[in-house]
Amino acid sequence: MQKRAFTLIEVIIVIIIIITLVGLALPKYQRSMEINKASVAVEQVKLIANMTQMLVENRTIPDCDLGCYAADINDNFDMDIHDPDFDYMVVCAPDSTNWSVMATRQGGSMVYTLTITSDDPGTIVCDPSEECSYINQ
Repeated sequence: MQKRAFTLIEVIIVIIIIITLVGLALPKYQRSMEINKASVAVEQVKLIANMTQMLVENRTIPDCDLGCYAADINDNFDMDIHDPDFDYMVVCAPDSTNWSVMATRQGGSMVYTLTITSDDPGTIVCDPSEECSYINQ
């Protein structure tokens, strides 16, 4: 009885096919992960913007005219934001009703900023737009 085994060429061809399939699937996976991270950031920005608008209307906005970062937002706005993918910032003047909320992507293959302002609180602007073309806002 003769044992039948795979030849080295057959094994190499199978490995090349697997590597090719992984190479085709990886960019789609990375893109879907980036869309997921961006959608979380969009929701966080909306939440922070709603909180900021409420504090402005109640005239209880903390002094963050130079910018409140995530730690300040957690303390001053009584929120719990821990996102390793984005840096969040609120810019507002205590004597004004103007404010903006920003989330800047940190790390990863893309760098962009999501911004919402008091001028148009229903719209989130993504800059640079070419990095954000696929983010569903």
